[in-house]
Amino acid sequence: VLNSFGYNLKLGEYNMKKSINFIILGVILFVIIISAYIFTQNKTEIPKETIISAVTSQFPIEKSMYTLGDMKLSNPTVYFENDKLIIDADYEFKDRATSELTTGKAKFESELEYKNSNLYLWNFNLKKLITKDGKDTKPDKYALTLISTISYELQYKKPLLYLGNNKKFNSIKSIKIKNNKVLGEK
Repeated sequence: VLNSFGYNLKLGEYNMKKSINFIILGVILFVIIISAYIFTQNKTEIPKETIISAVTSQFPIEKSMYTLGDMKLSNPTVYFENDKLIIDADYEFKDRATSELTTGKAKFESELEYKNSNLYLWNFNLKKLITKDGKDTKPDKYALTLISTISYELQYKKPLLYLGNNKKFNSIKSIKIKNNKVLGEK
């Protein structure tokens, strides 16, 4: 069927439907792209190398308590695993009561906390202790007390990193480790 201009009406309807479908698809893609842009603007990635360097600079950690003993954590290897910060360090503990020296490797697990433009180690916990001769062991109560004291200082008194002087991180409200990436959430 031809109209007064000589066009086939059925062909025109087909082209109109095709155009409407194309416009709808374009609008859907536009909404998806804008949503993704807005969502990613709420997160800022902090380079892992910056975090690893900041943690490594905290070592060696030495703690001494007159009645308990002396502890030294040194030579850390820092990496991310299962959305946690892992620190493998040389471990040395000398018990004051027995003068016994325990050396080996300690594996710590930690999260990150962001407070007042400072980044802290949070929930710094001992996960594994292996003696120099390769035996998996548990630390005694005195060593655990010293580790708790070190954990408290790392959580509240010794910031890893000051992020306030970088405009990119000024609006961060919290820090999370997700998919082994350190993300600042705004």
